[in-house]
Amino acid sequence: MNRYHQVPVLIDQSEDADVSEAAEILGYRVVGILVPASWDGGYLSIMVDPNGNGTFYDLCRPDSGNPATFDDPGASNIVMTAGGVRNEPNQPVFIVGHSIKVKCESNVAGDRKLILLCVTL
Repeated sequence: MNRYHQVPVLIDQSEDADVSEAAEILGYRVVGILVPASWDGGYLSIMVDPNGNGTFYDLCRPDSGNPATFDDPGASNIVMTAGGVRNEPNQPVFIVGHSIKVKCESNVAGDRKLILLCVTL
């Protein structure tokens, strides 16, 4: 994993158990999310702040406009975002912007740290 820039992002139960803190990715493209061994949060989705003004938007599916979700990673796995969204494995997703937040489908049981795997633009 040395070729990836790694950005830790915390889903903090004391703040909001299903949305992570913001992670700055300016100059990078997110290609994967490393999920910890303690993961219990379900499917993942992404919110993007495109220009750094603090407004985050759901990353949506182009066919329906509904938020795009990635397969439930399970513990100790990597979700490769370029591999496509749930039920659409042939639709690669390239995540760029100023900052992102990761959402999980269900509340986590405690604080969970995810690692964003990024490559330089």
